[in-house]
Amino acid sequence: MGQIAEMMGGLPMNELIGAPLTSVVSAQRDLAHVMIAYINDVGYAEEGSSDARMLNFNLTKPVIKDDTVEMNQMRIQAPLLGLLPLPALLVDHVTIDFQMEVSAAESSKSNTSAEASATASGGFGCFKASVTGKVSTSKENTRSTNQTAKYQVHVEANQQPATECMGKLMDMFASCTEPIDIRSGSAAA
Repeated sequence: MGQIAEMMGGLPMNELIGAPLTSVVSAQRDLAHVMIAYINDVGYAEEGSSDARMLNFNLTKPVIKDDTVEMNQMRIQAPLLGLLPLPALLVDHVTIDFQMEVSAAESSKSNTSAEASATASGGFGCFKASVTGKVSTSKENTRSTNQTAKYQVHVEANQQPATECMGKLMDMFASCTEPIDIRSGSAAA
């Protein structure tokens, strides 16, 4: 049992647990760089420019004027980044499972045997006697140990929710379908 404790005590736990956590942090940094590259590639009209890449379209919108509804053409410009989902992945759960079942096959066998024999003979007159004796002993020990180790890392990543700015932009797009009331005495929308 001491050998098993010694094997477990020699494990580099800081590496077994720390390395996956460091990898998760590196992965999160890489995900942020992917998002920045995406914004620079998709969001700007050209490299090094501060002008946003725009989606331009014409929209016909109902306008109420003097109790009549007229259809007016409007030109809408929307930043492309506001319309596309950003690749904003977030690692929000990491589980590091460490299980150890010691498994190093070790087998030892020892065999001890000893044998002794003695013979004695003698006689007296017409009587003759002979004595023979033999003693033997045998001992066999077998020891076997089985040890294995398992290591598992579980990481989950989820898409971040849309930003508040994206929500406001989508609300602004939705408001484009509401008619504008420009009748005298009415509040402008």
